[in-house]
Amino acid sequence: TELTEHPGSIVDALFGTNDDALITMDSSGNVRLWDIASKPPTYRQVVRSEKPIDKLWMSPNSKWLIGVYGVGGLDTSMRLWNMNADSNPERFV
Repeated sequence: TELTEHPGSIVDALFGTNDDALITMDSSGNVRLWDIASKPPTYRQVVRSEKPIDKLWMSPNSKWLIGVYGVGGLDTSMRLWNMNADSNPERFV
């Protein structure tokens, strides 16, 4: 199955705690949560960042998504999103 709905090139991907969920991130800062059990796979936009995210991590319970910006520079920052929010994840940091 191909996941072709990103406007930019996919630069990172990770599975959630169940095998039905996949998180993808593209070079434009778009992060999508895919239901890969559906045919064809469906997604929802979970983060639309103003700048590209360098690295993503998912918490072991799939509740939190962590994004790091500016790795290796003087302006390194981190964002934390609650993935259990009903529509778009709530940003905490």
